[in-house]
Amino acid sequence: MEEEVIPVEIFDPRGLELLSARTSLKAKVVAQGLWFSEGPVYYPDGDSWFFSDVPGSKLYQWSEKDGLNIVREDSNNENGNYWDVVGKKILACEHRSRALVHLHPETMEREVLVDGFNGKKLSSPNDVVVDSKGIIYFTDPDYGCNAMQGHGNPREQEYCAVYRLDRATGELTQVVTDLLRPNGICFSPDEATAYVVDSGSINVSGAFLPQGHTNCVFAYDVEDGRIFTNKRHFICSRSGIPGHTNCVFAYDVEDGRIFTNKRHFICSRSGIPGRYKL
Repeated sequence: MEEEVIPVEIFDPRGLELLSARTSLKAKVVAQGLWFSEGPVYYPDGDSWFFSDVPGSKLYQWSEKDGLNIVREDSNNENGNYWDVVGKKILACEHRSRALVHLHPETMEREVLVDGFNGKKLSSPNDVVVDSKGIIYFTDPDYGCNAMQGHGNPREQEYCAVYRLDRATGELTQVVTDLLRPNGICFSPDEATAYVVDSGSINVSGAFLPQGHTNCVFAYDVEDGRIFTNKRHFICSRSGIPGHTNCVFAYDVEDGRIFTNKRHFICSRSGIPGRYKL
Protein backbone atom coordinates (compact mmCIF):
# COMPACT_ATOMS: atom_id res chain seq x y z
CA MET A 1 0.00 0.00 0.00
CA GLU A 2 1.35 3.40 -0.93
CA GLU A 3 1.91 5.46 2.18
CA GLU A 4 -0.67 8.16 2.70
CA VAL A 5 -0.14 11.07 5.06
CA ILE A 6 -3.07 13.21 6.14
CA PRO A 7 -3.02 16.47 8.10
CA VAL A 8 -4.37 16.80 11.62
CA GLU A 9 -7.07 19.46 11.93
CA ILE A 10 -7.00 21.28 15.28
CA PHE A 11 -10.34 22.45 16.72
CA ASP A 12 -8.94 23.56 20.07
CA PRO A 13 -5.56 25.28 20.67
CA ARG A 14 -4.91 22.87 23.52
CA GLY A 15 -4.38 20.27 20.83
CA LEU A 16 -1.16 21.97 19.81
CA GLU A 17 0.19 21.51 23.33
CA LEU A 18 -0.50 17.80 23.07
CA LEU A 19 0.56 17.05 19.51
CA SER A 20 3.44 19.38 18.76
CA ALA A 21 5.46 18.03 21.68
CA ARG A 22 5.30 14.47 20.35
CA THR A 23 5.09 14.39 16.59
CA SER A 24 4.49 16.35 13.43
CA LEU A 25 0.95 17.46 12.79
CA LYS A 26 0.41 14.69 10.28
CA ALA A 27 -1.07 11.22 10.56
CA LYS A 28 0.10 8.23 8.53
CA VAL A 29 -2.43 5.74 7.15
CA VAL A 30 -1.03 2.27 7.85
CA ALA A 31 -4.08 0.13 6.95
CA GLN A 32 -7.13 0.47 4.71
CA GLY A 33 -10.10 -1.65 3.70
CA LEU A 34 -10.93 -2.86 7.21
CA TRP A 35 -14.51 -3.43 8.42
CA PHE A 36 -13.68 -1.55 11.60
CA SER A 37 -10.52 -1.56 13.64
CA GLU A 38 -10.18 -1.78 17.42
CA GLY A 39 -7.77 -2.56 20.22
CA PRO A 40 -4.44 -0.98 19.20
CA VAL A 41 -1.66 -2.15 21.53
CA TYR A 42 2.09 -1.54 21.43
CA TYR A 43 4.46 -4.51 21.67
CA PRO A 44 7.68 -3.04 23.12
CA ASP A 45 10.04 -5.96 22.45
CA GLY A 46 9.02 -6.05 18.80
CA ASP A 47 8.67 -2.27 18.39
CA SER A 48 5.36 -2.87 16.64
CA TRP A 49 1.61 -2.42 17.01
CA PHE A 50 -1.17 -5.00 17.06
CA PHE A 51 -4.79 -4.12 16.29
CA SER A 52 -8.03 -5.97 15.55
CA ASP A 53 -10.58 -5.92 12.76
CA VAL A 54 -13.61 -7.15 14.69
CA PRO A 55 -16.12 -8.18 11.96
CA GLY A 56 -13.22 -9.22 9.71
CA SER A 57 -12.04 -11.49 12.57
CA LYS A 58 -8.36 -10.76 12.00
CA LEU A 59 -5.47 -9.52 14.13
CA TYR A 60 -2.89 -7.30 12.40
CA GLN A 61 0.66 -6.34 13.30
CA TRP A 62 2.34 -3.20 11.96
CA SER A 63 5.87 -1.86 12.29
CA GLU A 64 8.00 0.68 10.46
CA LYS A 65 10.38 -2.12 9.49
CA ASP A 66 7.98 -4.82 8.26
CA GLY A 67 4.83 -2.88 7.43
CA LEU A 68 1.41 -4.48 7.85
CA ASN A 69 0.86 -8.23 8.31
CA ILE A 70 -2.03 -10.46 9.36
CA VAL A 71 -0.93 -12.53 12.36
CA ARG A 72 -4.28 -14.19 13.17
CA GLU A 73 -6.31 -15.19 10.13
CA ASP A 74 -9.27 -16.02 12.36
CA SER A 75 -9.17 -14.12 15.64
CA ASN A 76 -12.60 -15.13 17.01
CA ASN A 77 -13.75 -11.56 16.33
CA GLU A 78 -11.07 -10.23 18.68
CA ASN A 79 -11.75 -6.72 19.94
CA GLY A 80 -9.76 -5.00 22.72
CA ASN A 81 -6.10 -5.80 23.38
CA TYR A 82 -3.70 -4.90 26.19
CA TRP A 83 0.02 -5.54 26.69
CA ASP A 84 0.28 -7.56 29.90
CA VAL A 85 3.57 -6.59 31.52
CA VAL A 86 3.14 -9.34 34.11
CA GLY A 87 2.52 -12.16 31.66
CA LYS A 88 4.58 -10.68 28.79
CA LYS A 89 1.72 -11.51 26.47
CA ILE A 90 -1.22 -9.81 24.80
CA LEU A 91 -4.48 -9.86 26.72
CA ALA A 92 -7.16 -10.21 24.05
CA CYS A 93 -10.95 -9.93 24.23
CA GLU A 94 -12.62 -12.40 21.87
CA HIS A 95 -16.28 -11.93 20.96
CA ARG A 96 -17.02 -15.24 19.25
CA SER A 97 -15.41 -17.44 21.91
CA ARG A 98 -16.81 -15.22 24.70
CA ALA A 99 -13.35 -15.38 26.24
CA LEU A 100 -10.51 -13.31 27.65
CA VAL A 101 -7.30 -14.92 26.40
CA HIS A 102 -3.51 -14.61 26.49
CA LEU A 103 -1.70 -14.48 23.14
CA HIS A 104 2.04 -14.99 22.75
CA PRO A 105 3.20 -12.01 20.64
CA GLU A 106 5.57 -14.09 18.50
CA THR A 107 3.80 -17.42 18.09
CA MET A 108 0.16 -16.38 18.69
CA GLU A 109 -0.14 -19.37 21.04
CA ARG A 110 -3.50 -18.93 22.77
CA GLU A 111 -4.49 -19.57 26.40
CA VAL A 112 -8.03 -19.02 27.67
CA LEU A 113 -8.07 -17.17 31.00
CA VAL A 114 -11.83 -16.99 31.51
CA ASP A 115 -14.96 -17.53 29.39
CA GLY A 116 -17.78 -17.76 31.93
CA PHE A 117 -19.13 -16.57 35.25
CA ASN A 118 -21.34 -18.45 37.72
CA GLY A 119 -21.86 -21.33 35.33
CA LYS A 120 -22.95 -19.17 32.39
CA LYS A 121 -21.00 -17.96 29.37
CA LEU A 122 -19.74 -14.39 29.18
CA SER A 123 -21.42 -12.18 26.57
CA SER A 124 -18.45 -10.90 24.53
CA PRO A 125 -15.41 -9.41 26.33
CA ASN A 126 -14.68 -6.02 24.81
CA ASP A 127 -11.90 -4.06 26.52
CA VAL A 128 -9.33 -4.88 29.19
CA VAL A 129 -6.86 -3.17 31.52
CA VAL A 130 -4.41 -4.34 34.23
CA ASP A 131 -3.64 -2.49 37.46
CA SER A 132 -0.24 -2.18 39.14
CA LYS A 133 -0.91 -5.30 41.23
CA GLY A 134 -1.53 -7.38 38.14
CA ILE A 135 -5.31 -7.58 38.64
CA ILE A 136 -7.20 -7.77 35.34
CA TYR A 137 -10.39 -5.79 34.70
CA PHE A 138 -12.47 -6.23 31.55
CA THR A 139 -15.83 -5.13 30.15
CA ASP A 140 -18.43 -7.54 28.79
CA PRO A 141 -21.16 -5.88 26.69
CA ASP A 142 -23.34 -7.96 24.38
CA TYR A 143 -22.15 -6.75 20.97
CA GLY A 144 -20.82 -10.22 20.17
CA CYS A 145 -24.37 -11.58 20.40
CA ASN A 146 -24.68 -10.07 16.92
CA ALA A 147 -23.41 -12.65 14.43
CA MET A 148 -21.54 -10.02 12.40
CA GLN A 149 -19.37 -9.23 15.42
CA GLY A 150 -19.28 -12.57 17.20
CA HIS A 151 -21.17 -15.73 18.08
CA GLY A 152 -24.73 -14.61 17.36
CA ASN A 153 -26.22 -16.39 20.39
CA PRO A 154 -28.44 -14.99 23.17
CA ARG A 155 -26.86 -13.35 26.18
CA GLU A 156 -26.65 -15.63 29.22
CA GLN A 157 -25.45 -13.20 31.89
CA GLU A 158 -28.07 -11.00 33.58
CA TYR A 159 -25.82 -7.95 33.31
CA CYS A 160 -23.38 -6.55 30.83
CA ALA A 161 -20.82 -6.15 33.57
CA VAL A 162 -17.30 -5.03 34.34
CA TYR A 163 -15.31 -7.95 35.76
CA ARG A 164 -12.28 -8.24 38.05
CA LEU A 165 -10.00 -11.25 37.58
CA ASP A 166 -7.42 -12.05 40.26
CA ARG A 167 -4.99 -14.22 38.34
CA ALA A 168 -3.29 -15.38 41.56
CA THR A 169 -6.46 -16.97 42.95
CA GLY A 170 -8.54 -17.30 39.79
CA GLU A 171 -11.36 -15.37 41.47
CA LEU A 172 -13.69 -13.61 39.03
CA THR A 173 -16.13 -11.00 40.35
CA GLN A 174 -18.48 -8.39 38.89
CA VAL A 175 -17.50 -4.87 40.00
CA VAL A 176 -19.95 -2.87 37.84
CA THR A 177 -23.47 -3.98 36.91
CA ASP A 178 -25.26 -0.62 36.47
CA LEU A 179 -24.33 0.19 32.85
CA LEU A 180 -26.15 -0.84 29.70
CA ARG A 181 -23.07 -1.67 27.61
CA PRO A 182 -19.75 -1.04 29.37
CA ASN A 183 -17.10 -0.56 26.70
CA GLY A 184 -13.73 1.17 27.19
CA ILE A 185 -12.08 1.10 30.63
CA CYS A 186 -9.03 2.68 32.26
CA PHE A 187 -7.69 3.90 35.62
CA SER A 188 -6.28 7.16 36.90
CA PRO A 189 -2.51 7.04 37.65
CA ASP A 190 -3.12 6.48 41.38
CA GLU A 191 -5.75 3.84 40.54
CA ALA A 192 -8.19 5.53 42.92
CA THR A 193 -10.59 6.27 40.04
CA ALA A 194 -11.86 3.99 37.29
CA TYR A 195 -13.32 5.40 34.07
CA VAL A 196 -15.79 3.27 32.14
CA VAL A 197 -17.55 4.07 28.87
CA ASP A 198 -21.23 3.20 28.55
CA SER A 199 -21.88 3.05 24.81
CA GLY A 200 -25.63 2.63 25.28
CA SER A 201 -28.32 5.25 25.85
CA ILE A 202 -29.81 3.94 29.12
CA ASN A 203 -28.47 1.87 31.99
CA VAL A 204 -29.91 -1.44 33.15
CA SER A 205 -32.03 0.18 35.84
CA GLY A 206 -33.82 2.19 33.13
CA ALA A 207 -32.43 5.57 34.16
CA PHE A 208 -31.77 7.75 31.12
CA LEU A 209 -28.52 9.61 30.62
CA PRO A 210 -28.58 13.45 30.67
CA GLN A 211 -31.04 14.97 28.21
CA GLY A 212 -29.80 14.81 24.62
CA HIS A 213 -26.81 12.55 25.32
CA THR A 214 -26.33 9.14 23.77
CA ASN A 215 -23.15 7.91 25.46
CA CYS A 216 -21.21 8.73 28.62
CA VAL A 217 -17.92 8.10 30.33
CA PHE A 218 -18.57 7.36 34.00
CA ALA A 219 -16.11 7.69 36.87
CA TYR A 220 -16.08 5.41 39.92
CA ASP A 221 -14.12 5.55 43.14
CA VAL A 222 -12.13 2.34 43.63
CA GLU A 223 -11.92 0.92 47.13
CA ASP A 224 -9.19 -1.64 47.79
CA GLY A 225 -9.13 -2.49 44.10
CA ARG A 226 -12.35 -4.45 44.58
CA ILE A 227 -15.34 -2.16 44.99
CA PHE A 228 -16.42 0.52 42.49
CA THR A 229 -18.50 3.22 44.22
CA ASN A 230 -19.70 6.83 43.82
CA LYS A 231 -20.67 6.53 40.15
CA ARG A 232 -20.80 9.90 38.39
CA HIS A 233 -20.84 11.37 34.88
CA PHE A 234 -17.40 12.36 33.65
CA ILE A 235 -18.00 13.24 29.98
CA CYS A 236 -21.15 12.75 27.91
CA SER A 237 -21.69 12.76 24.16
CA ARG A 238 -24.60 14.49 22.43
CA SER A 239 -24.13 12.73 19.11
CA GLY A 240 -22.96 9.50 17.56
CA ILE A 241 -24.14 5.93 17.20
CA PRO A 242 -24.19 3.82 20.38
CA GLY A 243 -21.47 1.21 20.14
CA HIS A 244 -19.48 3.24 17.62
CA THR A 245 -18.57 6.20 19.81
CA ASN A 246 -16.50 6.66 22.93
CA CYS A 247 -15.05 3.16 22.56
CA VAL A 248 -11.30 3.64 22.23
CA PHE A 249 -10.19 4.60 25.67
CA ALA A 250 -6.84 5.08 27.42
CA TYR A 251 -5.22 7.12 30.17
CA ASP A 252 -1.95 8.93 29.56
CA VAL A 253 -0.08 8.61 32.86
CA GLU A 254 2.55 11.13 31.83
CA ASP A 255 0.15 13.96 31.05
CA GLY A 256 -2.95 12.95 33.01
CA ARG A 257 -5.20 13.00 29.95
CA ILE A 258 -7.95 10.64 28.89
CA PHE A 259 -8.19 9.75 25.21
CA THR A 260 -11.37 8.58 23.55
CA ASN A 261 -13.06 8.87 20.17
CA LYS A 262 -16.40 10.19 18.94
CA ARG A 263 -15.91 10.72 15.21
CA HIS A 264 -13.54 13.35 16.50
CA PHE A 265 -10.52 12.57 18.64
CA ILE A 266 -11.23 13.86 22.14
CA CYS A 267 -8.62 14.71 24.72
CA SER A 268 -9.75 15.56 28.20
CA ARG A 269 -7.95 16.79 31.29
CA SER A 270 -9.84 17.29 34.54
CA GLY A 271 -13.10 16.66 32.74
CA ILE A 272 -12.72 19.50 30.21
CA PRO A 273 -12.71 18.15 26.64
CA GLY A 274 -10.65 19.47 23.78
CA ARG A 275 -11.39 18.20 20.26
CA TYR A 276 -8.68 17.29 17.77
CA LYS A 277 -10.03 15.97 14.50
CA LEU A 278 -7.89 13.59 12.42
